[in-house]
Amino acid sequence: MKKSEKENFFKKLSATPLRFISDFVNDTAEKKQAAEATSTIFRQLQLASLQKSYVILQIEAPKKNKKFRTVSGWLPSHVRGETFMLKTTDQQLLMLNLADVKKVTTRLDSDDQKTFSR
Repeated sequence: MKKSEKENFFKKLSATPLRFISDFVNDTAEKKQAAEATSTIFRQLQLASLQKSYVILQIEAPKKNKKFRTVSGWLPSHVRGETFMLKTTDQQLLMLNLADVKKVTTRLDSDDQKTFSR
């Protein structure tokens, strides 16, 4: 092995741990950001439930088709965990998962509208 080849090899070898650390830190930051978004959506749904606000949700469909669907209605009970109920305008009850919610819009009777999306 020539001297320049050795130097290149050692440079690549020393850069590898730095890349792993960088990827780990970035992954942790992404997870933290996703957790904060879920927490914000959770708080918005809790507030909408307490205020009996009209809610419009954009829900991510199952992973295989990557499409979204929009549902709207009222939250008949308090949002307490990962799943919650939504009563639609045609009186159907839907069980939804908090992790599937990508966008929340709440409307009060006073035309006050709040929107949050991931």
